Amino acid sequence: MKKTLILIALIVFSCKYYKSDDNFCLKKIAYVNQRLKLIHSIIEIQIEDSNGILEKKLMSGKLKNVILYSVKESDRKYYYLTPFGTGKQFKIQNNLIIIPLITTLFEDDLGNKLSDAEIQEKIKGDVGLTFDKDTIIIKGCLSPLASQSVAAVQTSVTLHLQQ
Repeated sequence: MKKTLILIALIVFSCKYYKSDDNFCLKKIAYVNQRLKLIHSIIEIQIEDSNGILEKKLMSGKLKNVILYSVKESDRKYYYLTPFGTGKQFKIQNNLIIIPLITTLFEDDLGNKLSDAEIQEKIKGDVGLTFDKDTIIIKGCLSPLASQSVAAVQTSVTLHLQQ
């Protein structure tokens, strides 16, 4: 029992003090229905990039693909990234990177009968950004409540070990 607690404490402390140079996370992913405007709908991906590393990679023009891991692999051919040369591949506002993906996956012509809320649920999940042959997996940002829960567990384990 004591060995298990020590092992848990080591894991918690090692995770707590590990600092990554890549400080980015998926802030929001949303389906924007534009069917009534007679243009393709988009999936808007918002990534928080606190230290600008991802921004520099995007500015290089080497972003080749965006992978939505929650979408079946066979359906990934129904969304695509705007070419870099158009200047519309992404937008950067403060520390927020916005990447729009044009999609025909959820169009009525293809037999889609899902509501916008159901579509939103289908696209939730991790996102991969492919630069040449490398793919960076972007996970969701921790909410403030989740961060507090992690801190509470770390404090609880620390107090238990001190006793």
